[in-house]
Amino acid sequence: MKEHYDNQFEEIFKSESLRGEQVHLRFNWFLYIMIFILSSLVYFLQDNIAGRYGMILCFINLLYNLFASIIVIKKKSFALVGYCTVFLNVLTLTIYNYIDACNNSSILPATSAALLLYPIIIFLASLRMDKYLIIWSSILSILAMNGLYVWFYNSFDSYFDQQPMSIDILSQVYRTFYLIIIAVFIYSVPTTMHRILKKQEQLAKESDRNKQNAQHDSLTGLYNRLYFEQYLPQCLEVAKQYNHKVALLFIDLDRFKYLNDTYGHTVGDYTLKAIAQDICSITNENHIIARIGGDEFVMIMSQVADINEVKSFSSRVLAEITRKRAYKNKEILLGASIGISIYPDDSEDMKQLIKNADKAMYFVKKSEEKGIMFYHSMYKMEKL
Repeated sequence: MKEHYDNQFEEIFKSESLRGEQVHLRFNWFLYIMIFILSSLVYFLQDNIAGRYGMILCFINLLYNLFASIIVIKKKSFALVGYCTVFLNVLTLTIYNYIDACNNSSILPATSAALLLYPIIIFLASLRMDKYLIIWSSILSILAMNGLYVWFYNSFDSYFDQQPMSIDILSQVYRTFYLIIIAVFIYSVPTTMHRILKKQEQLAKESDRNKQNAQHDSLTGLYNRLYFEQYLPQCLEVAKQYNHKVALLFIDLDRFKYLNDTYGHTVGDYTLKAIAQDICSITNENHIIARIGGDEFVMIMSQVADINEVKSFSSRVLAEITRKRAYKNKEILLGASIGISIYPDDSEDMKQLIKNADKAMYFVKKSEEKGIMFYHSMYKMEKL
């Protein structure tokens, strides 16, 4: 069960990571196409050299997007794709800001523009649900933003030092801390989702355990009376719909009280568990066995095609119950009485079907020959 949930957990994260890559790439296509168009306008209408370099950078990114999209479309998610995409985005933004600063004003590209655009790259990295990718994008963004600032620091116009767009070192430290705070908040996206999914996994496990405890006998691990009473009506409904027969076996152990009184409950519990395990070893998907009392069991055989099938299988059940067992040098030998009723031959009513199997079991239990009794055979004998 734990392996099932672990696999499910990994599949959810893998699916979300792949979806994040797809969103990231779609955004990249839109972003770089738009920038390519704007760069073209800047170059052809304003004759600004920054527009030409912007077109070249966008074209390189679009080629990379084409390559990365082929990988993602095939649903092959490689960590290297995410790291390369983030690196290329940061590098492209930094180069463009550098060219813009060289050819135009150095203040905006190195301070405010960089501060506004780098958080977008960090946010897009978070869509992949990879914490290390967020750290990678944050480090690159902080280094790039501060690298631009240091590179152009000596070329800043001192007039702006006292303006709202301050260019002194302390203001750059504030901007750096601002970017770090944004990175920390964005970092919480995958960690929060991870925590939520883990909590859901825990609740699902607890729900399954509660369901398991509610439907199963704590000693033998078999189904209990509650499950039997819920399952039998469903089984009969399906049998009615598809015109199948259902066999109900009522099993009561013989000499079990003597075994408990003689050897103690430890031996009795061991014997019950051993019997349950042995019977389960010969069952298939059409068989349901439940422990409904101390030494009482019921078994449902669905999709019965032939009564001889029930006779053969009930004989095997009896053989498994009555074979010799040993517990700490003690020889254990029990008998069993099995009463069988058939749906719809003996009754189409669930309660009556159970009563008929119970009657057949008590009939064989009181007889001299212990073993198996079908209700219709007992009924004929009572008629005589």
